[in-house]
Amino acid sequence: MNTFMIDVSPIVGEAAATLELDEDVPLESITVGDSLVLFAERPHLHAILTNTGEAILVDGTVVGTARLDCSRCLEPFDIVLTGSIKAVVSRPIAEDPPDEQEWYPLEGDRVDLMPAMLSALSMEIPFAPLHDPACLGICPTCGCDLNVEECSCEQAAKPEPDGPFAILKELLPPDER
Repeated sequence: MNTFMIDVSPIVGEAAATLELDEDVPLESITVGDSLVLFAERPHLHAILTNTGEAILVDGTVVGTARLDCSRCLEPFDIVLTGSIKAVVSRPIAEDPPDEQEWYPLEGDRVDLMPAMLSALSMEIPFAPLHDPACLGICPTCGCDLNVEECSCEQAAKPEPDGPFAILKELLPPDER
């Protein structure tokens, strides 16, 4: 399990003190669902940690270039993921923090920001990644990449079958069908 421990001792005892982070994160991949997403290079974190007196607020951005496979043609491509981090760091308290607030425990004078970064990057991965919105995909019959060559198999020559609502075309005048 990757960790990214940050020493916050310079701001723990001083309300309104800030700590700026601007560094690469030792993260080579993340798992999202059943998929392993690899990074072309280490993601970069830029964040400001601010002591409010009761907690430490984390406000930042993590940016990484991920290698994904196009969901239509299966070709690998790189995509820049930019995740926003907004979290609270504090010692454990008796009451639960609000559900909409990401909370991370302060362990001594250190906090692990890796879970916040993993969450931020995971949210930015597209459900069906496309290397190009106009990607034609692959032929379901012969498997040729339709972005590279035209398919000449029998499946490509068949017209689209009429769906269950094809009968509704009959309601239109002949010149509008």
